[in-house]
Amino acid sequence: MNANLNSLESGTDDSPLADCREQISLIDMQIALLLEKRLELAREIGRIKESAGIPVRDENRESEVIEMVAESLSQPVLRAPVARIYRRIMRECRLLQSPEQDKSGQPAQTTYKVLK
Repeated sequence: MNANLNSLESGTDDSPLADCREQISLIDMQIALLLEKRLELAREIGRIKESAGIPVRDENRESEVIEMVAESLSQPVLRAPVARIYRRIMRECRLLQSPEQDKSGQPAQTTYKVLK
């Protein structure tokens, strides 16, 4: 029994933990690629807004997107955490659209340390 527990904790290749982690890694790669596309589009939207003199933040649009995404989930218990994640995604998109300042008017933090 202790050997099974040690195998589970260490995440060996044949453990349920390792299987779940492998699936999460694949999903994380898909999410990263989709976020890259989303952020590229947000940057383009920022250029369009700047040219048209439209403010970066559109709270109604942000609320619509968050509501649409949350409502699309099959498990209602996950709606609040997904909404929080999307609020952060929206914030990062706004920073790309207007890197000089965030919604509080403070200089935006646009340099990130990538963990290796």
